[in-house]
Amino acid sequence: MLKFSVSGKVTKEIHTVEDVCRMLRISRQQLRSWQRLGYLPQSDQFTFSDLIAIRTLENLKKNRVSARNIARVIESLRRRLAGVERPLSELRFVCDGKTISVQVAGRKMEAISGQFLFDFETAGLDNVK
Repeated sequence: MLKFSVSGKVTKEIHTVEDVCRMLRISRQQLRSWQRLGYLPQSDQFTFSDLIAIRTLENLKKNRVSARNIARVIESLRRRLAGVERPLSELRFVCDGKTISVQVAGRKMEAISGQFLFDFETAGLDNVK
């Protein structure tokens, strides 16, 4: 892990490929694959924001979301959400079966269609009479 100072005030941590693979327990091949697919920057150095994106990718993979579907989600979010350049690290993703949604301004949105979803929380309904 390298640290450098910008303007002598802010310290930013930079992680190497080896650091990332060790910390997040992913293979070098998986990391390079995500880079080739354009999900991550083509670099040997990663920021904290990159680590968040990698963790999101790993969670999507664990939920059996295909690489093709991930690409569709990322493209859709970039088109629909002005100001969101790196959706994997800027948004919170939720997988519910085959549906991938994201949290946007406190609301749940279906990632590909852009349709806002109702969040029907049922936890406290047993006490309602």
